[in-house]
Amino acid sequence: MLKRKSANCRSRRGNRSPVRFPRGVIAVLAAAALVTALVPPGMSWLRKSPYFRVSVIDITTDGSVTREQIAAAAGVFPGMPIMEAAPADIKQRVERIASVKSASVRRVLPSKLIISAKQRVPVGYLCRGAMYQVDEDGVVLPVDRERLRRGLPLVFGLNDTTADTAGDRRVLSVFDRLRLLSFRKAIMAGPLQSAGISQIDFSHAGSVSFIRAADGAEITLDESDLGAGLAHLGRLTEVMKEENDSVDRRHINLCGGNLAFVY
Repeated sequence: MLKRKSANCRSRRGNRSPVRFPRGVIAVLAAAALVTALVPPGMSWLRKSPYFRVSVIDITTDGSVTREQIAAAAGVFPGMPIMEAAPADIKQRVERIASVKSASVRRVLPSKLIISAKQRVPVGYLCRGAMYQVDEDGVVLPVDRERLRRGLPLVFGLNDTTADTAGDRRVLSVFDRLRLLSFRKAIMAGPLQSAGISQIDFSHAGSVSFIRAADGAEITLDESDLGAGLAHLGRLTEVMKEENDSVDRRHINLCGGNLAFVY
């Protein structure tokens, strides 16, 4: 049997208030619709407008790479539409220069580009038939004869290089990079840093030899535990000082665990 609804129930349904959105949500939806409608013609206008063209290119560099080289690699020039100068693309092109470690690019409307390049710092002269420089990331660099850096060691035995997919340059293999990085970290953390090193030789697997610049001593360490080897070298040096050992040139081999072969 069908039941007849009361007038009171029908009245409650008929008086329901419409769904209301918060004002913030309505503003966001309106802004999204406006941007969707205006961005394509707005971007087209910016590209064609004479007021939004590159007039100032501010380039800074901390190394031997010239501003002209950076500008050429960046592919930007006065008069080009500034909206076509995409910072990410410019950054990628500048960082393809072999001696550039990193770059930053900023676009300042209506007409200014700011490009900053940080140069790679060599940590040694890599001897591979010809002479090159190598930085801490294992990137092989040409020697800048006008800006030769004093105090850098000659590095032998790191011959395996590969093309760098991120730039027009060559880098040491992953294995050789790890050997160089591990040695540098151990040296920088120890007392030998102040004495200086004039030559490093990675030619023999499992060991590394270097010449101490202070006295010309040739020292060989086991690569499996460089920290322990350098600590052993420090203790041995102190003993030799106490014994007033005045021999200027010697070979010190510390690959025998707690043994030290001095000759």
